[in-house]
Amino acid sequence: MITESWYKSSGKEHNVEVTSTQGGRSLGKEYRTVSKPSPDPVDNWIARADSIPKYLDDAIRRKRDKRYSRPCWLVLYLNITEWDIRQSETEQMIANTKTRYANAFEAIFVLWKRRLY
Repeated sequence: MITESWYKSSGKEHNVEVTSTQGGRSLGKEYRTVSKPSPDPVDNWIARADSIPKYLDDAIRRKRDKRYSRPCWLVLYLNITEWDIRQSETEQMIANTKTRYANAFEAIFVLWKRRLY
């Protein structure tokens, strides 16, 4: 999912780039062939938590590397859950990643588990 939008606030227009990462999964693929519930062991939660920094960095870097002609806001949907196994560590990593890429965008917003960071 990649899209471009404009947002106007206080008389100023902002170019808004929107993207997402599903942690290497294809969006919606799991739901096309479901016949019965499948187990999701804790080991999977840990592996997903460990993968979040890579997928978040990859998604932001891809947008940064496009070198847009106008400054823009980046909105990224981080669609990877680890069932709160590493909640605080992931929140800190999101903050650090946003800081690392801060000079590439006017603002960076990460939507993760119904919260905007």
